[in-house]
Amino acid sequence: MSGYVSIHPSELDPDQRALYERIVGGPRAGSPAGLLAADGRLQGPFGLMLLSPEVGHPLQELGAAIRFRSSLDDLMRESVILAVAVERKSEFEWHVHSRVSEALGIDPLVVAAIGRRDDAALPDHLRPVVRMARSIATRNSMSEVALARHGLGDRAFFETLVTATYYALLADLLQSFGVGLPAGVPERFAGGDQDC
Repeated sequence: MSGYVSIHPSELDPDQRALYERIVGGPRAGSPAGLLAADGRLQGPFGLMLLSPEVGHPLQELGAAIRFRSSLDDLMRESVILAVAVERKSEFEWHVHSRVSEALGIDPLVVAAIGRRDDAALPDHLRPVVRMARSIATRNSMSEVALARHGLGDRAFFETLVTATYYALLADLLQSFGVGLPAGVPERFAGGDQDC
């Protein structure tokens, strides 16, 4: 399957242009992973959002709320995102959020442990959150989800649940459209499960 290539900026209609400007000019503008390809096209799920600005605007806004305005700390949020990326084998999200995690100063040993599914190597407080994210991503037993609620409180539980389901949706969109990695970035999941 040939992967989807985002609409070139010169071909955007006014609604698509408004969404494009909102994404590149919003809080993601300083992302260490880069939103734009060399030719100015949006990369990853953002390029897909241009297909329907009416849906793309609220979808990107939900992502911005998760990343920049939720009460989850950086470690918890990025751990949830990375756990979903591993379970869904989402190359793009792993690539982006492993780099985001590095830029945020998250211990690379934690990132590697999530990548290996090595819960024993995770800090105690992250284990239930990562297990919950995996359960959501794999649509397996929701018992891990119920267990996580007790330790998190309702607000953090809600935000963790929304984060995991949002990134599972992005993984599905990326895989359905065959959206790949930026040029020159090696695949992480090509040979099955791999260490970071």
